[in-house]
Amino acid sequence: MGLVLMGITIMFASRAVVPYFQLAIESKEWPSTMGYVTQSEVDESAGEFGNKRRLLFTYRYEVNEVLYHNSGRYMNDGETPQRAKGGLYRFAEAHPPGDSIVIYYNPYEPGQATTFTGTYWLHWVILGLCISFACLSIALLFFPHKVKFREYYR
Repeated sequence: MGLVLMGITIMFASRAVVPYFQLAIESKEWPSTMGYVTQSEVDESAGEFGNKRRLLFTYRYEVNEVLYHNSGRYMNDGETPQRAKGGLYRFAEAHPPGDSIVIYYNPYEPGQATTFTGTYWLHWVILGLCISFACLSIALLFFPHKVKFREYYR
């Protein structure tokens, strides 16, 4: 069981977490350009039951005379529905359509852009989960006699 969990953790970390962190850290060195907000509003009926809100935020920017369009505040991720509304409304009010905004873009892939650089809370949550699963798999692998739930399956 410990070996399987360790394999899943290593595969997930190497395929998803490490590149995500690497991109966030590299984004601190990305060049910037001026972009223009094309949509900035809060959808009140997001989520499975219509009880969450989603920021509908899109922008356009130009790099080397090529026009790009992206959505979401961070790394083209779009926006996930959430219950909290204060931050969404503040952001939408601060960046109305037609407003200019600083866009940081990947110099090797200009279509990849963000409105802010570096890491944010989600990076640390994902890293914490990976570390927790790694510790659990090490415990299962090296100390199987200490884990109580194994007795139920014998």
